[in-house]
Amino acid sequence: MHKLGFLFILAGLSFLLSASTIAQAGPPAGRARFELLGMLDEYEGRSLPDPAHSAPSDGFLIESFYGSEVAAANHFEKVLREFCVEESLPQNWKRLDEKETEGGHIFFGSTEITAAINTSFTADPRDPLHGVVAAEVLRSATRADMLRYVAGAYVRFGDYQSAHRAFFHAANNFSKFCVLTDFLSRLGCRHLRFYDDTDAGTAPSILVLTFRPSLKVKAVTGIRRELTAKELKAMDYSHLKEKKLPHFN
Repeated sequence: MHKLGFLFILAGLSFLLSASTIAQAGPPAGRARFELLGMLDEYEGRSLPDPAHSAPSDGFLIESFYGSEVAAANHFEKVLREFCVEESLPQNWKRLDEKETEGGHIFFGSTEITAAINTSFTADPRDPLHGVVAAEVLRSATRADMLRYVAGAYVRFGDYQSAHRAFFHAANNFSKFCVLTDFLSRLGCRHLRFYDDTDAGTAPSILVLTFRPSLKVKAVTGIRRELTAKELKAMDYSHLKEKKLPHFN
């Protein structure tokens, strides 16, 4: 066999083994609630219904996804089904896909399920119509719960290009990055670095969190390695400034 052909076979086997490993990296034994929380887009905080001026439609929206997030939306629905079983909730949510909505979004709606999810949030004192994950929820998280949160967040806000580099990126999701920083640190990840462009005064503000994954995080999420500074720059994030790690006040 020619040496070049042998190398191609080795490369192919390596790819298949890697893909198989990632495919087998399923959710751990933690609560589905935490994986759902990890997947929520908390743009400037989780939107909460106004108790003083509530309408029948308030509190109906569970979550929305862009039309380009079909895979993430499908995964969300799978976890949503598990969440309803765990919480003894009816699986009666309404899903509207991009062809049925303006702007090509995907919506999930249910007043009862939304209310159950929102029990994990507390109103932000500076903006009572937006919430952050409650301190008691963070304290109650087991190791398996934290892994599920990280896994859920990675599905939606992780490295969708290669699906194995250790970083998260999102717009105006500061509270989510506070939780990720806390959980990743408690799960043994190291070299956490946080970047944003708030100094530029742009809107929305882009947030990036990079880290060195622990063995357990690797096993559950499929994340394999740190993102290098060169790779970060190549992603058009060179304008971001490194800041102190985010945390709740």
